[in-house]
Amino acid sequence: MSQNHESEAGRGESQQSVLLAAPESSSLWEARDLLSEEGLDVVSATSGVECINLLRDRQPDLLLLDPDLPWGQGEGVLAMMWQHADIPSVPVVVAKSDTVQADDFGAAPFTSLTTAGDCSPAAIVDRVRGVLAEQSNEPGS
Repeated sequence: MSQNHESEAGRGESQQSVLLAAPESSSLWEARDLLSEEGLDVVSATSGVECINLLRDRQPDLLLLDPDLPWGQGEGVLAMMWQHADIPSVPVVVAKSDTVQADDFGAAPFTSLTTAGDCSPAAIVDRVRGVLAEQSNEPGS
């Protein structure tokens, strides 16, 4: 069952959105409220299938991905993003505390794939904010 959550402010033109894709047992859920408090529109998926559907429907600014996501796993979601033009290619933060290479997820084409390193809720929020800031500073953004 998904746990969709949007900030009370609603989705304004300048409000950035994050798709949090994690199993219900993931520690990433602790970061959800912190991300909302930061002014981000947070939408949640608890399976790979739901994540792919929300990527298509909502086109978030960033995907925060738990590699242990059921029904597709993290690498399955990344592979679908690369193989299907109708799924937006957005920056991805993989929440994994040990060192991860993009190739570990079959995601060599994703230059925006990054790991959170420290997976505490505050560190996740900092990493998401950093990636979104980099994205908004890129030419053409």
